[in-house]
Amino acid sequence: ERPVNLASPEDVLLNKLMQQRVEELAFRSIGDVEERVRRLLRIMITSPDCSLTTVAQRIDTHERTLKRQIAAANTSFRAIREEVRFEAACQFLANTRVAVGEVAFIVGYSDPSAFTRAFQRWSGSAPSQWRAAMKRRPLGRRCNPELLALERRASTNCCSPILGRVRHCSDEGRLSAG
Repeated sequence: ERPVNLASPEDVLLNKLMQQRVEELAFRSIGDVEERVRRLLRIMITSPDCSLTTVAQRIDTHERTLKRQIAAANTSFRAIREEVRFEAACQFLANTRVAVGEVAFIVGYSDPSAFTRAFQRWSGSAPSQWRAAMKRRPLGRRCNPELLALERRASTNCCSPILGRVRHCSDEGRLSAG
């Protein structure tokens, strides 16, 4: 894609509106409501208003309808949001030097201790311990917080509702559907 040379502020605004509309149309083509919510939450997780109401507005559906559609997929908005929070937290912890308290705020927790408790529930270890363990792992095994949490659950036989699907790391260290 070549950048468009925009001559006026109106052109800039029109271009931005057209890009947003293209993104909306592409987003609407995703049939699975759970996946649509998940994708939207991945974009919104660092914003202050990451609520069911906001997501329903962005998807252009009524809040109750969205809640019903998510329930039909045997999950809840809260479960999807927590999974996306966990994924984002793992990415920040594994790939940055941002302090754990800052990661808590970035992914939507107002209290770092609440984040630490949630992270411990998700992964079986405190965020700082998890980060230290990731530094000792080969790069390709760092990329997948879901797989790591499932490994942890399997080794301790604990049952956590946070993760529903398993994704596997490819050789390049990217997520791929499993």
